Amino acid sequence: MLQRNYCMDILLENATSYTEKSKIYALTEAEQAVVNDRMVGNLYQSALKRRDIDFGDIPNSRGDIQKFGGYENMIATVNMLKELTKKFGIKMAELNIVEDAIDNIRIQKRVFEKGYQLDIDFIKMYYQALVLACVDATTLLLASYVDFTKTVNNIDFQIKRGKGISGNICIDSLAKFNQSVKDGSFNKFADGLMSKKQENFLGAATAAAAGAKAVTAIAIGASIVPVLRTLLFYFYDAKMSVSEKLAYQKELLEMNAFRLNASSMDAQKRNKILDKQKGYMDKLEKLADRIRISDQLATKSSSNSIKQDNKQWNIANVTDNGDDFMFI
Repeated sequence: MLQRNYCMDILLENATSYTEKSKIYALTEAEQAVVNDRMVGNLYQSALKRRDIDFGDIPNSRGDIQKFGGYENMIATVNMLKELTKKFGIKMAELNIVEDAIDNIRIQKRVFEKGYQLDIDFIKMYYQALVLACVDATTLLLASYVDFTKTVNNIDFQIKRGKGISGNICIDSLAKFNQSVKDGSFNKFADGLMSKKQENFLGAATAAAAGAKAVTAIAIGASIVPVLRTLLFYFYDAKMSVSEKLAYQKELLEMNAFRLNASSMDAQKRNKILDKQKGYMDKLEKLADRIRISDQLATKSSSNSIKQDNKQWNIANVTDNGDDFMFI
């Protein structure tokens, strides 16, 4: 029976006849492993074409998210949002996803650090993409949910009531990562890569060699590699830098610190800082618009690019064993 996954869905979508679809549904388990392996290799090569991403100083943290320069502000931002949602009685499911992802990346420090030590390209890129997704998602939550109101002696924060930002690529990708950590598939996949000290999804599987362990490993790859590809496509089309997004978090946190401490300041100092904060507020409102628009444009553009890229594969060219079918 055909095991549906991201790879098989691409081939079924591209099948132009009943005969072609029948061939896919008729694949044996071993044959599915071969097709999945080759498709995962295709997807990985597709992702590599968009690896020229501005990751800021994330690569310098080498697998330890707590060494990332933006980590403390990101955690403070998450905590501030949690306090505001509690204050206004608003549920923010997306925030839970981001917080869980940050925790999971931190908990998986051993895996990511070892990936850097062994120079496993996939693990390094996956780590960088996940951390950047956390930065993007946290910043987008701020831009989408937090509103400002001016008072005589302060600038107050409010949480907007709306439909949220479900469907965001970064948040959806982080949710998939969280699930892969929960069900153990991420660790199985990463351990497989590191045990061989190489990427083990290069399209070299044959039906005869596809044993039970290989079938399982390939199936896991078919769920994890598309997450990296989706994120790289999104980041490639995004128009805002990591530093801009981190600056947004930092300035908003400074505004929040003033908001909390305003009552204990003398009037002269409070008014002086308040004038500065009002300038921040105007700047942040404009930046929030840019962040939301950038996300919408990058989501639309990258989704269209992925759909177009997917059209190049069909069951005929994926199962071709000629010299022209070879993964790099």
